[in-house]
Amino acid sequence: MTCLSTSYFKFNINGHALRNAIPSRGLCQGNPPSPYLFLLCSGDDSLLLCRANNRSAHAIRNALDLYCRASGQKLNLDKSVLSFSPNTLPSVQAQLHQILHMPIQPCHERYLGLPSYSGRDKKILFADIKEKLWKHLSAWQEQLFSIGGKEVLLKAVAQSIPTYAMSCFRLSKSLIHQIEVMMNKFWWGSNSSKSGINWKSWSALCQPKSEGGMGFKSFIHFNQAMLAKQAWRVFSNPTSLLSRMLKARYFSVSSFLNSNKGSYPSLTWQGIVWGKELLLKGLRWKVGDGHNILYASDPWIPGIKNFKPLQSVMTSTNQHVSSFITSDRHWNLELLYATFLISDVEKILQIPLTIFPASDQLIWNFETNGAYTVKSGYALATSLEEQMPNVSGLQSQNWWNKFWSLTLPSKKQDASWLNPPTGRLKLNTDAAINKVTQTTGCGAILRNSDGEIVAAFSKPVIGFFRPEVMEALSLMYGLQWLLDNGLHVHYIETDSLVVAKELQSLSTAVSDFHCLLSDITSLVSYFPGVQIGHVYRSANSAAHLLAKYALSVDCVCSWLEEMPPPLNAFVL
Repeated sequence: MTCLSTSYFKFNINGHALRNAIPSRGLCQGNPPSPYLFLLCSGDDSLLLCRANNRSAHAIRNALDLYCRASGQKLNLDKSVLSFSPNTLPSVQAQLHQILHMPIQPCHERYLGLPSYSGRDKKILFADIKEKLWKHLSAWQEQLFSIGGKEVLLKAVAQSIPTYAMSCFRLSKSLIHQIEVMMNKFWWGSNSSKSGINWKSWSALCQPKSEGGMGFKSFIHFNQAMLAKQAWRVFSNPTSLLSRMLKARYFSVSSFLNSNKGSYPSLTWQGIVWGKELLLKGLRWKVGDGHNILYASDPWIPGIKNFKPLQSVMTSTNQHVSSFITSDRHWNLELLYATFLISDVEKILQIPLTIFPASDQLIWNFETNGAYTVKSGYALATSLEEQMPNVSGLQSQNWWNKFWSLTLPSKKQDASWLNPPTGRLKLNTDAAINKVTQTTGCGAILRNSDGEIVAAFSKPVIGFFRPEVMEALSLMYGLQWLLDNGLHVHYIETDSLVVAKELQSLSTAVSDFHCLLSDITSLVSYFPGVQIGHVYRSANSAAHLLAKYALSVDCVCSWLEEMPPPLNAFVL
């Protein structure tokens, strides 16, 4: 009994024994007084690939023997197996068996429901998916479920079964059709003993609930969206092992976006190429310096089909977007209106330009951070097929849009501007918009610990941007204005919670909005120890009035140690 209760273990790592480890927690096996841990060992499976010849077999044997001598471990040959491709001769298999002394077995390993070795026969590769799904649906048929219960089972269990397979391969249309038929029959109460009426097709059930459907996934669109994620990984991480391997095999002399299936493509590559088709429909250029973007043929204008201009009058199609940007990093309005349609110019003016020129970059248009997600890819795939929404769904969507756009009294936030500590300065920034003139107003005010105005400015910016982009522009121009006037700041406040949180999180996203945040971070570095925080609109009223005043002027207005006219009637 003493021997059992006083057991301990030592770990020998890199030739040095560590201190004792006394077992105290775990599952007792059999006898309660027995130690919690009986055996410490290392177990791991390795897959070694080689050519089916004697030289490769001897090389593997020598490497394994060297490892065993160096580590003191011993290879279990009885649990190791040899697997060969179908075109390997039996005589060659016998020779390698004599060298390695391992039994020969067909590959039986599986990972997340798929065989580790995949051939070109999709029916064999995906047979278990259909079988597993059928077993679940058949077992559920014997029980009584409500409509809500069926919905949960289909969404949480049945639709998740082929998820891993769809992230690696393109499922055949026949398999997807069979799976959707089984799920549709289960939804409407059909089984082997009775046949129910399918009042709606599966494609109708895949519509959002707001449009009369049930929100089930369309497998063909979800499959493509999952594979588009793999294509995005290859595109965004060109130095990864997978990207380098695929490039060497399929697009060694071209870029990934210009690649095709090539000769004898694997099922993996065929799926990635199919996913890339969806990815290309959502990629657009983020404008940095504009030197790498052809204005007429490249996708770069958000809010327009294919992100390309509808029409241009310039004869040179090789002209770059940089020709429409002035030296002070603003859009050349005269040249824009002379080149593009008014509808295109309105969309171009929604593209913010940073203070510091950056390189152009392809981003995913349908996410605020510029990175692809399966959710946005699935939404794009379904929208491309459903160019004409059904009437009932459109009416329902319009009704909900009107409902959520109702003007209601806002929640009262009792907050006022707080003075900074003695000897410190606080900067408040805000933005305003005039939808008619497509102009954004930026305002900033710098005050000391007594609430006295040190400086203030109002700056109009041509363009109509998203709220968070407008707030980021106002903060960026406010910091640049401080630097130009040799002013210092210790505290910065904005009423945009999104901007404040993103600056504090140091996000590495690549969207237009995050490029503005990158410029703000660079400008903040000139003010050591500055703190950025969020305040409610009621505590940012002075900056808001300055931003609204910028909408009524056509140039930058700056005031140093004097009361700005827009604040004459404002009680600080």
